Amino acid sequence: MRSSLRKVGLMAALAGMLLAGCGQSPVASFGSTASASKSGSVVGARDAEVGAETNMMNLNATGDLEDLTDEDILALDPTAEIGAADADQDLADEAKKKTPETVKVKTVTKCGFIRSNTDGKFFLQVSKGFLWWKRESSIPLSGADEDATLKLAKHLNKKVLVRGPLQGETIITKRVMGLLDFGAVWDLLSKGSLKGTAYDARTKVGLAHAEITVKSFATGRMWRTKTDTSGNYNVGRLDAGEYEVSAKSADYALGAKDKISVKKRSAAKVHLACQPEGSFGPATGTTK
Repeated sequence: MRSSLRKVGLMAALAGMLLAGCGQSPVASFGSTASASKSGSVVGARDAEVGAETNMMNLNATGDLEDLTDEDILALDPTAEIGAADADQDLADEAKKKTPETVKVKTVTKCGFIRSNTDGKFFLQVSKGFLWWKRESSIPLSGADEDATLKLAKHLNKKVLVRGPLQGETIITKRVMGLLDFGAVWDLLSKGSLKGTAYDARTKVGLAHAEITVKSFATGRMWRTKTDTSGNYNVGRLDAGEYEVSAKSADYALGAKDKISVKKRSAAKVHLACQPEGSFGPATGTTK
């Protein structure tokens, strides 16, 4: 009975994360009236971020996430299924080939942010402890199949619940469930952004759907997005610091990579000129 009640409470907590950003009620976080002062909104946003971070650290620390079954996760978010349902058995079968005895594969469940420092490789940034004693660690992630790998890329730099068998120190991703990140409100007040246009260096026409990559010089962390139909892009929630930005589009050479300074609560504007393949002259970038 106690185990069942604990699972019900855990399911409710995760549902709260999905609906209100990691357990924080919008009313409780921002006050009951729309006329709250600017300073009150800042405090409310910070309180929401603190609550979200505390909830996530508690879930990782207690181990209660392991009580959830795959059916529980799919009940909360049907899109968490990524086609890797046989990942556990595949690893167990592989282990049996190497050892005569039966090897039990451990399945783990964690909350955190999907990060990447290298193209095609991902890790889960996990926080444990308390706000006054917080410890962050990185858990390597690997997609059990192509669907799983694509979903990891889709959730880059987003808060998720990840489940899968543990192979060495790596979680072989079997389930990925996105969690609404209420901390985005606080980030608007404490972080900066990069925006601009990727365009044809010859015609000056914006390049639609060009792939934009932003990389931090300090941490190596990467962000990816695509330009809109006019060639415009916007990458937000960046810590203050220096970044490298590039544009890539079919039939064009790689756009400029500039060392750009991002400041808190401001947007650095970077336009990227891409040379058509076969033309002469280097791609250039301009900043404002």
